[in-house]
Amino acid sequence: MLQEKAAQLAQQRSRCGAGERRWLRCYELAEQETNPAAEIALAQAASLLTGMDSEWYAASRDRIASWVSPNALANLTSELELDLVRVNKRLAAYAGSFRAAPAAQDLSARRTTSGKLRVGVDIRPLAIPSTRKRGIGRYVIATVSRLLRLGSMHDFVLLAEPGIAPDEELYREFASPNASFRAMGAGCDVDLDVFLLTDPSPMLAGRRTAALPIVRCPWISIIYDFIPLEFPDLYLRGSLQLVDEYLENIETVAARCERVFPISNYVGIQCTNYLDLPAERVTPIFGGVDNFFFDVAAADQSGQRSAPYFLYVGGADARKNVPRLIDAFAHATRQLPADTQLLFVGEMNDVKTRDTLNALGANFLADRVIGLGSRSDEELRALYANALATVFVSLSEGLGLPALEAMAAGCPVISSNTSALGETVGDVGLLVNPNSTEEISAAMLRMSCDMSLRESLSRRGVAHARGWTWDDVANKILAELPKHAVRLSARRRTSRKLRVAMINRANVWDAQGGDTRVMLQMQRAAQMSDIEVFFPETDEQTVAADIIHVVNMTLPRLMQHALTLAEQSGKPLVVTTLFEDWPRYLNASHEAFAVYHACRAGRLPREELQTVLSRIGRGAVAPQAAQHDVRGVARFLACSASEAARLAEAFPASADRIRVVPFEVEAPLAAEDKTLASLRGALGLEEYILCIGRLETRKNQLALQAALEHDDIAIVYAAGGYSPQPEYANTVKAWPRRGVTKTLDRMPWHLMSALIRGAAAHALPSFYELPGLVHLECAAAGVPIVAADWGALPDYLPAEAFHVCDPLDLDSIRVAVSDAMSNTPSPAIAESAAAFSSERLADRLQTVYDEVMNEFNNTGKRDQRAARALKSPFVPGGTYAAV
Repeated sequence: MLQEKAAQLAQQRSRCGAGERRWLRCYELAEQETNPAAEIALAQAASLLTGMDSEWYAASRDRIASWVSPNALANLTSELELDLVRVNKRLAAYAGSFRAAPAAQDLSARRTTSGKLRVGVDIRPLAIPSTRKRGIGRYVIATVSRLLRLGSMHDFVLLAEPGIAPDEELYREFASPNASFRAMGAGCDVDLDVFLLTDPSPMLAGRRTAALPIVRCPWISIIYDFIPLEFPDLYLRGSLQLVDEYLENIETVAARCERVFPISNYVGIQCTNYLDLPAERVTPIFGGVDNFFFDVAAADQSGQRSAPYFLYVGGADARKNVPRLIDAFAHATRQLPADTQLLFVGEMNDVKTRDTLNALGANFLADRVIGLGSRSDEELRALYANALATVFVSLSEGLGLPALEAMAAGCPVISSNTSALGETVGDVGLLVNPNSTEEISAAMLRMSCDMSLRESLSRRGVAHARGWTWDDVANKILAELPKHAVRLSARRRTSRKLRVAMINRANVWDAQGGDTRVMLQMQRAAQMSDIEVFFPETDEQTVAADIIHVVNMTLPRLMQHALTLAEQSGKPLVVTTLFEDWPRYLNASHEAFAVYHACRAGRLPREELQTVLSRIGRGAVAPQAAQHDVRGVARFLACSASEAARLAEAFPASADRIRVVPFEVEAPLAAEDKTLASLRGALGLEEYILCIGRLETRKNQLALQAALEHDDIAIVYAAGGYSPQPEYANTVKAWPRRGVTKTLDRMPWHLMSALIRGAAAHALPSFYELPGLVHLECAAAGVPIVAADWGALPDYLPAEAFHVCDPLDLDSIRVAVSDAMSNTPSPAIAESAAAFSSERLADRLQTVYDEVMNEFNNTGKRDQRAARALKSPFVPGGTYAAV
């Protein structure tokens, strides 16, 4: 078959596409000299071709099998062997013959564990708020909230996306005395008895299930579908990295999970096929409907549409069958009333709907096919309640939540008779062949014309939907937990876990900054040493800990309160100081803002700006960042040697209690070329300078704006959506430049990683940084960095690792940016940054906590020292101290 295809392409070489030409060239080379490298290159080229049938890929696999022998395999390098394994898996997936290899599991020997369990639950699918209202997000929220309520005898540790702290919405959703939050990181499983995976196949670069740091306890997993394996020609194309990660995830689930919970019988059968699992390890749990959708009487009818309409709710990817639905509606319009509409809710917004109509040549339906986009649950319920029918004719669904929601609201359903929809809808809806335009169109006509049918299906649908409850889903999972848990609590019986209450400013989660990142880093690192760091909400929770740990000693009210709590409770106090050199930069930063503000307002000629900036810093200096009585502090944690030296100078009597605990440097996630190209397309920029940090005087973004005022290069500010100094932020955004300036709000870590890796350089000419985590993260990604040396950055990186600028010298900033864009950093620089690992932080943190507890245990009681009132430090202009 391959020989015939090669001959055919050779005759049509001039008309071949790039992929076909590449495959043909690889085929010719492999025929000339058969060797592992040539054969693997041919197989790689085959896996990149699109539009081939399964036999083509099967033939490609047969060719590999024909030359691979034990001797040939022995001669492969490890890299070629890995390539061969990946290619074989891809070709198997394209040919429809991919099967995972599950690990042998002797579950019969597992005793049922009785009593209270500590259950880890993956809530990473909820990291982005916009994903919580549909699909997996809705399923996870509904299931986990019921697990907490119905499993009150167990403790649940909710494992969140690293670097993204749970927001108020998640805290409200999962507010329960048996729930706690923890970042998914090294050591997060140290005290878990079992782990529930809720998102086993995230199709996102950098999100590999195999990389999850859960190694100490058994896994169980919810399984939603195997759509990419069902439709490889639609979903396993384009990005080989994503294909490989998806297949790796499937294999990891098969190897690690003792039990899987498919959300339908249909997916359960797929689990036995694709995962090659025995039926006894597969327990379908189905899904539920929120009671909210049954309460149609409470639906807001103010937005009710006067024209009759069919409704579609869901995504817009290929298997959702949207083009065929529109085509079927177009056929039906010949007999439907002239005002009947088809409404789309979900991903099909107005723009996407118009684009789809244009692609189908159906613009004549523009006033009848309407894309409403995302809608609130209240609006959705009203739309369900008043529709002629919800039409859900996907090619495949793992469950079909929109169909259940529609039935709950009394809306008749037209559904596919394939996949899980046949069992979800059953005989209470009109089932059609999703590949038949005629059947879909006929069902819509029938539903429109037959009121008695609609009333019957509505009544039966409500009764059917009431049989689907989230309590049933949770109870099925809870029943399996004791069968798969392995207690890891022997250590806990001999030595109680150390508990540390970590406190900071009141808005540390609402207005997240570098100090928030540091708190999360320390929590993850402590977990590696079986130390529980938590963030208390009340004084009672704080004093119940073994150690009170304050982050940021420059906040006087926070420090005074912490000192008082430590004194009254007799608990040791540890402080991560964040002790900035205010005498060097504080007044200068505010004076500089005044100068820029005067220039922007026209009170200072632009040509005099640099001259006036050069005079700054010659006046009175600010006092130290903190003026406290610190005798009640057991340990001061400085992030660097230079910060420790300033602390010792400011508080000489406490010098023996100062320890250097460097922060962790988190390397940004990998981002492939396609992802970077997509990001640049979304930004509308091919090249840009990145500047990460809140817009504020200390970070000195106005200097970057002024320095690059006449340059064409774009600047992207990743400012987090919050500034403690709104006037400064507005001045930055309003500063005129020749090049484009964009300001972005807070974003998930995987998007920030891509933003970092796509940058030409990272420039942040701050007056002071401790040490500037964003600089270090960019350095770890191999991105050139521009920074001042006013701070702790030189303690982390050698001088040649960054391009130094003077924060008050615009020319030096411009030159440093130009040099950074012209020079590729040495790989050794990324290695230097990456050396500040979570393991290193964990070791330092445990050493400090051990020292503190040993001292307090040996003395039996801390020295009685009165907590003295603290004087507020001099803070001109309301500055905001943070990492």
